Amino acid sequence: MFQCVVFSQDHGVEKPHPAIFQIALEELECSRDELLHVGDSLENDVAGAACTGIKSVWLNRHRISNETGTTPDHEISSLSELVDLVP
Repeated sequence: MFQCVVFSQDHGVEKPHPAIFQIALEELECSRDELLHVGDSLENDVAGAACTGIKSVWLNRHRISNETGTTPDHEISSLSELVDLVP
């Protein structure tokens, strides 16, 4: 289902560090504009992607209120909603 999977332990760097997102870009051989990062952590996933110039989707399964200064490009409560976000 996935072209690649990037594990922090394999590269010695963790989200939200921009290097882990750069590694994903390189392994996928795509540009920032072609990647959409989906994650459930505003700090690690959404902010990390934003720092790298990658669009993000916050998977907010429990529909908690976002009390942070971090704003995702998209917010969903179920992975099934992704079909509406990708062409």
